[in-house]
Amino acid sequence: MPVTTHERMNVFLVLLALSGTAVADEVTDQARAMLNNHQAGDAYSLLAPLSDERAGDPDFDYLLGIAALDSGQPGQAVFALERVLAVKPDDALARAEIARAYFALSEFETSKQEFENVKTSGEVPANARATMDRYLSLIDRAQRGEQRLSGYVGFSTGYDSNVNSGTDESTIAIPVLGNLPFQLVDKATSQDNPFAAVSAGVNALKPIDKTWAMVGGARGYYRATETPFSTADTYLYAGVRGSFGKHEVVFAGQGEDFIIDADSLRFVYGGYAQYNYALDNKSRLSLSFQGNKIDYPDLTHRNATRYVTSASYLRAMPGKLEPVIYAGVYGGVEQENHSTRPQFGHDLYGGRLGGSIELMPKVRGFASVSMEQRDYHGADPVFLRTRDDTQYIVSSGVEYKFCESWMLRPNITYTVNDSNIPINDYDRVVVGIDVTMQF
Repeated sequence: MPVTTHERMNVFLVLLALSGTAVADEVTDQARAMLNNHQAGDAYSLLAPLSDERAGDPDFDYLLGIAALDSGQPGQAVFALERVLAVKPDDALARAEIARAYFALSEFETSKQEFENVKTSGEVPANARATMDRYLSLIDRAQRGEQRLSGYVGFSTGYDSNVNSGTDESTIAIPVLGNLPFQLVDKATSQDNPFAAVSAGVNALKPIDKTWAMVGGARGYYRATETPFSTADTYLYAGVRGSFGKHEVVFAGQGEDFIIDADSLRFVYGGYAQYNYALDNKSRLSLSFQGNKIDYPDLTHRNATRYVTSASYLRAMPGKLEPVIYAGVYGGVEQENHSTRPQFGHDLYGGRLGGSIELMPKVRGFASVSMEQRDYHGADPVFLRTRDDTQYIVSSGVEYKFCESWMLRPNITYTVNDSNIPINDYDRVVVGIDVTMQF
């Protein structure tokens, strides 16, 4: 049985009595009254605008933390309560509430440690102890593991300025034919089209023991536009995950089928290994390695083997805008399977930088920029030069969570592929709006 709001309030009131009388003022008195009347959202709206000028005042930070936690913002609660404990490390009240915040963030080991610290710090009334025991029981159940299933269904529509990633040029000189100019067919030049798409995905976790769990999932989409440029993709993965405190490892196999105009263009299959390290409750470092075979059923001369190593960093920062930033770099090789076709293999490296901020309640803005360099292994037999591509992608948009499970996401993406082979040189703008239901 879950912990009730009444039981959580018992911890708040009992520990408040134990903690002594706090320094009061009009704002904190009003916020405390709101919390006592179960008006956490109103209390947070009252306190949050004052956080820049009053952060560091333990009484204010404590009330801000409780208001954030009980209004569904456990990350902000942790930031505020950490400031309290930095000044008053023996404050049982703040430590109990930060334990509850960690529980809401599913950081169960940290939550358990904090609850245990409160229980052993001194005499705790029976009703408060009983509520803490309920939390500890829920944590133990979560750590023992229960099967979990999550996923999404999405719908998208928009406009694509270059649905086939074609060149803007209509005529291209062919070096192997003495630079004789050739008129390109329409399918090889950029085509603009509206589109509509549907997507779905599911992820499952089944614990094996306290450390290891089986993981797996699938995702796919279908994007309809003018024939022959409709595309579809299906992706599957399955493996195991191990959790060791702040350390996590994942080993999985994966497979993908990419389809254009109802025909499979390529199959990708292989596996990956990933290591995640929680630097603290607000930041994470990830390292991964992937190895895949790429098979083209109708173009076997293009078959290749791809190896990529990557590193990424994510951090959630304190502040009214709740900023989240991430950065990543990667490098690898796509090795051609046929030594007589080096123009289809390449070395690659790149990076990505992005983030998001809260623009208003339930609305976040996001943006990202990425770059990938591809250096091919041999000269193109038609254009008589070794291909060299640099691709840039810039995207931005807004996420509006208009109810508990549904999100609206207007977005725009600009892509430019700068290539020394004219037929591979292009740019593209995609403007869309997505509606996603998560479960």
